[in-house]
Amino acid sequence: MIAYIEYFGIQRIVLCLNSNYEGEAITSTYSINPITGEELDLEIDLNLSNAEVHQAYSYEKFPTNAMEEAFHAVMPTAIENAYEKERDRVLDKALSQAFSKCKVKEGQLLTHEDIQDILDDVLIEIKPFIVHNLAKINLDS
Repeated sequence: MIAYIEYFGIQRIVLCLNSNYEGEAITSTYSINPITGEELDLEIDLNLSNAEVHQAYSYEKFPTNAMEEAFHAVMPTAIENAYEKERDRVLDKALSQAFSKCKVKEGQLLTHEDIQDILDDVLIEIKPFIVHNLAKINLDS
C-alpha cells in the first residue's frame, strides 16, 4: 500500500504505508488547487512495486533536474499571483486612506482640488511599491 503526496506542484513524495497489504485494491485521492483552494478530481495510478518504492526512498528514481523543472513550472504563476495580490492591497489601502483624508461626503461631487489631493495622497502611499518593483525589473533585465 503506497501513497503519493505532492505539495504545490514542487515537493513530491512516495510513501510506503504497508508492504504486506493483501486486501482489496484501494484507490483514493484528495487534491486541491493551491491557488484557488478548489478540490480537483484527479486520478493517479502509481502502480509501483515494493522495489521501486525502495528505489524512490534511496533517491535512485529521482530524475535529474526534476526539482528545478518543477520550480520552473510553478514559480512564475506563484510570483505573478503574489505581485497582483500585493498590488491590489497597496492600491486599496492608498485609495481608502486618501478618500478618508479628503473629507468629502459620500455622494458629494469632487472638486478638481479634491481629485488632485486624492491623487497626491495615493501616489505618496504607492510610491514604495512602485520603486521596489521598478528595482526588481531593472535587476531582472
